[in-house]
Amino acid sequence: MKILFSSIKKLVPELKADPHEVGRVLSMIGFLNDGFEEVKYIGKKDVVLDFEVRQNRADCLSVIGLAREVAAYYGLRCVVPRYSYPKHGRAKLGITVPAGGDAVRRIVSLRISGVKNSVSPAWLKEFVELHGINSINILVDLSNYAMLMTGYPSHLFDTRYVQGSLSWAINKEFDSITTLDGTKVRLPGGELLIRDDKHPLSTTMVGGDISAVRKDTTSIIVEIAIYDHALIRRNSRALSVVTEASHRLEKLLDPNGAAPAMQMLSSLIVEHCGGVVDSSLFEYYPKPRVAPKITFDTRLPASYAGIPITHATAMKILKRLRFVVAKTRKEDVIAVTVPSDRMDVALPEDVVEEVVRMVGFDTIPSDEVPDFPVTDTIGSPVARLAEEMRDMLVSHGYDEIRSIPLAAHDRNASVAYRAFEPAVTENSVNEEFPELRVSIAAGLFEQYEKYVKRNLEFVRLFEIGRVFGCDGGYHERTALGALYAGSLDGGGLRECQDAIQRLLRHAGASDVRYGPLAVMPSVAHPHTAWEIRGGGRSCGIMYKLQVMRGGRAAYFFEIDLDVIVRLQKPTSHAVHELTEKLVMLDANVSGDEKALVSRMDSARKEIGVNNLWSMHVVDAFPLKGEETRYTVRVSYVGFSDQEAKQVHDRVFG
Repeated sequence: MKILFSSIKKLVPELKADPHEVGRVLSMIGFLNDGFEEVKYIGKKDVVLDFEVRQNRADCLSVIGLAREVAAYYGLRCVVPRYSYPKHGRAKLGITVPAGGDAVRRIVSLRISGVKNSVSPAWLKEFVELHGINSINILVDLSNYAMLMTGYPSHLFDTRYVQGSLSWAINKEFDSITTLDGTKVRLPGGELLIRDDKHPLSTTMVGGDISAVRKDTTSIIVEIAIYDHALIRRNSRALSVVTEASHRLEKLLDPNGAAPAMQMLSSLIVEHCGGVVDSSLFEYYPKPRVAPKITFDTRLPASYAGIPITHATAMKILKRLRFVVAKTRKEDVIAVTVPSDRMDVALPEDVVEEVVRMVGFDTIPSDEVPDFPVTDTIGSPVARLAEEMRDMLVSHGYDEIRSIPLAAHDRNASVAYRAFEPAVTENSVNEEFPELRVSIAAGLFEQYEKYVKRNLEFVRLFEIGRVFGCDGGYHERTALGALYAGSLDGGGLRECQDAIQRLLRHAGASDVRYGPLAVMPSVAHPHTAWEIRGGGRSCGIMYKLQVMRGGRAAYFFEIDLDVIVRLQKPTSHAVHELTEKLVMLDANVSGDEKALVSRMDSARKEIGVNNLWSMHVVDAFPLKGEETRYTVRVSYVGFSDQEAKQVHDRVFG
């Protein structure tokens, strides 16, 4: 965005800073100054400043917008020129908008007759050219002048060449349009056009040559319109057309600003070109924009920036930026009404940015961490409980899997243990898995069968995820499911019971019992299946699989975490901060389970509590006979890499 320094001075008359300082200030509050050119404008020395407006600040793609930023930074008045509509007639413009409010958010249009087109006066010709736009004639130049001042592009149509009524429509008919400079642009279809009954007159970004303003033009239709910015961006890329208009229209441009922009443009045309507005004002505004109100804690800017920013400072800055602030019942909390043209501000974090950038990004120390308040709890109680149980199972040698929550009908029916119907998906991504799982067992059994095919007999798996059901209404719960396989002597049942006891007691269920099942899964052995009860509540299921795989029995249990979390009592957990790096090393231990436990106990004593962070089995591979090779993963703390390796070799070598 190019801007004459004299334009800033005109709108901010009390400004004392020079162009270099203004360029630096605007850079520090978010607009990179990448151009500084000394020029002459209407015979006087001036400077053209060029800024990159990268953020979604359509309001700052205008002289008025950047002048307001300068005034806000220095705490000065910004004198914005005010216009009103010229006296207009009653004739109605024949305009239709079949594209609808999703594509076209607002249109303001009127007809001016009896105008006299000519070469632009020096002040206007130099103004548009210093902003990088070629001077054409006074009508076109006034249109561009109004755009540069307000940020709102417009179109002028010579009424002699408009056949029928104007219409804003999605293109389904025309395959090309010739622009004002004679370039033929191919129209692939689907772009938004302004057309009459027979021809495409303009794209939203650039006008066509059919109804272009000429030297002898005496009657024009003027329009300013606001569109869906994403649609304009797609159209601009598809047509390979990038203009000053498209640059503004593809950002969030405030629909409420269209009327003041039209008031300026129509007044300037009547003032400099004569003529009268002989039509009534056409307004299309199906969904008027209401500026958002945000509840804002004035302590947040200091927390985010890591520098002192008082309540009074935040209030002063917001008022300078034209935010309307009001007190609330809470001392540091205010109600903030956002200026309508600040379409980029919608969240409290956006308001924080406004305050911090005006204080100055350069005042934030680069070597200090912001002092955020410590959050007592993060995430839901169920998520925290799931994380704790995940750590417990991993520490006891279980491997976690992740499966999709979809299941085949037969598999789902075989593992169901609640009196629920399955929830069936619509437009399923996989026709073989049309239902949402009713139990974690659906995914675990799929994985277990793959392990059996690879002759992996000793298996400990678990998954934490959502299960679903329907009994007139839909239910969605968080469950933990675990599978144990590999023991010939019934040890799998004891293993599952031990794991359940540990998990439930950790969650606060001191009384763990087992009872008969109300609904028996068909995959379960009917004489080895129980309902799990904790704290007097039904909270899960445990059973032996009816069909043995590879000659080994497998056991499964599932716990409803949404039930278990209600058993927890509020506790205060100490936070242990890890200030030294962990060194993780693996060791292979061969033998039976008794030998493994003995070896790990011996290793714990030899390493010592100060240097052992964790130790658990991550893999097991059956050898000949009764032996198994276990992979033990040890995490050392307080050692360098070399020291940890020396201790590891001594203990497990």
